[in-house]
Amino acid sequence: MATIFSTARQTSLMYQIANRGLAFGRLSNANAQNSFWGERRTSSRENRYNAFASLYGSGPQIGRLLKQYSAAQKQFNTEADKTTANLKKSAAALKSADFNVNGQTAAETDANTKAVLGKVNDFVNQYNDAVKFFDSNADVSSRVGRMADTFKEERYFSRSLQSVGVTTDAATGQLKVDNDRLTEALKKSPKTVEAVLGKNGLAGRAEARANQATFQKGQLFPGVESLVGKKAVDPTQLNYSNRALLQQANYNRLGTLLNLYF
Repeated sequence: MATIFSTARQTSLMYQIANRGLAFGRLSNANAQNSFWGERRTSSRENRYNAFASLYGSGPQIGRLLKQYSAAQKQFNTEADKTTANLKKSAAALKSADFNVNGQTAAETDANTKAVLGKVNDFVNQYNDAVKFFDSNADVSSRVGRMADTFKEERYFSRSLQSVGVTTDAATGQLKVDNDRLTEALKKSPKTVEAVLGKNGLAGRAEARANQATFQKGQLFPGVESLVGKKAVDPTQLNYSNRALLQQANYNRLGTLLNLYF
């Protein structure tokens, strides 16, 4: 019975908060309820505040957690920007590479081959960094999880990639270059290598994924505002409105993320 009562009280509380909006700030013990609701304290609002505090902590505690959350979001975005920028740079270099390495002399062919190998290996390193970054942060949000999955999709091209000396790890999505096999493929059929690794192949697909990550930057790591909302809902609306249900889900996600990171 106690468990049922606790669940019912929490559910009711979350519906109330969802309808009224929520503001976090520095709350003193003397005026915690007044600051929390932005209105004169009443016994019912005091009860709601006390109930919320018992579940999630006091206002100052919540404020500190949200500051830490914002810092984690900033760090994620910084690392995501750096990772995708490096990948796009290496992908652009590989797309513009001259895969026709066969020169007029053996020395010229070797120099051309070395240049292409350098671009392929640099690209693979940057691609693996992106795979690792998104995979290690897959629990941050469903969007990051889906992005991590897209970077593992090269396993579906494993046969063609392997033909030019690039293998994929089916579990992690990481790429690996066999320089000897790639060199052989370059000298034998540079057009095939270009088709597999160039702008219409691996490099092009990677660039598209990096651009997709950049486009979704603001949504990959949910911001605090998206979790707790900015504006209160008209109190004349029903407690069980669609907006209330959505806000309740947002608060639940906030609690989950705070527990996950802190």
